[in-house]
Amino acid sequence: DQLIGWSLRELNPLARRVLGRLTVVIGGFTIDAAEAIARSGGIDDVDIDLALEKLEDAGLIVREQTPVGVRHHILEPIRQHIAAITDLAEIASSADRHAGWFCELARAVKTGSVGADFGRWADIVEFDMSNFRQAHRLLIERGDQIGAVTIIDGLCVVGIERGLMELADWCDTTVELVSGRHDHLELAALAAAAQFWWLQNRVEEIPPAAERMSRVDGSAEHHLALELVAVRATLSPERWADAIERLQRALARYGPTEPTWATGQLVVFLVLLGGLDESAAAPIA
Repeated sequence: DQLIGWSLRELNPLARRVLGRLTVVIGGFTIDAAEAIARSGGIDDVDIDLALEKLEDAGLIVREQTPVGVRHHILEPIRQHIAAITDLAEIASSADRHAGWFCELARAVKTGSVGADFGRWADIVEFDMSNFRQAHRLLIERGDQIGAVTIIDGLCVVGIERGLMELADWCDTTVELVSGRHDHLELAALAAAAQFWWLQNRVEEIPPAAERMSRVDGSAEHHLALELVAVRATLSPERWADAIERLQRALARYGPTEPTWATGQLVVFLVLLGGLDESAAAPIA
């Protein structure tokens, strides 16, 4: 503590303030994240970049090169010490900006992870899982339904493909938060949750959710995702033809309006069932 105190006394007020704001970050951060979280009250991006240089020189933050680019982190004992002496209002407003930034990052992950850049975006999620966890927990505590849904919706595909089963718990708490809305938000939450319910063998929960949401005005992507998992949950040899017909109706109703993971999965499943010729599937793929 004495060494940390000495290092702090050597800093200018701006660098100390930026450091205090960044204590809401868990594990590490990029420059973009630091700017989004610390930018407020007359402190701009140039100030933040200069403050980071001073903090690095003082040994209070560490820069590292990772597979997803340059990241910084505050050593945990230092982070806890600085957080304890930082004004609570400053911490609270920084936590709000932190949650906002990771909602935006979740939206970027959702878009970027469909296609050839999946691996890069999946790595970004894994590096920032502690921050997504922190943001989602805060959003749930504050009853921010849009924010909580945004995070699980954005991370769902990466979570399924990388086996990040912790996200199943996030989905459950989000579904509970939005339960009863019967709108696009509840649809999005259930579409994400159903993917994990399938992996957890909680298949009995999926068909009722799909039925409940079938008439909700929501995105085609979420309808297709929920419909596909519902069909898989009830699939049996004697219902094979029914499954094909149901998926064909879903594809015709919602249509491949944009490249999404759900559309791709549904098309592949239809081909495997023999309900869609590969020549018809190729343009969609």
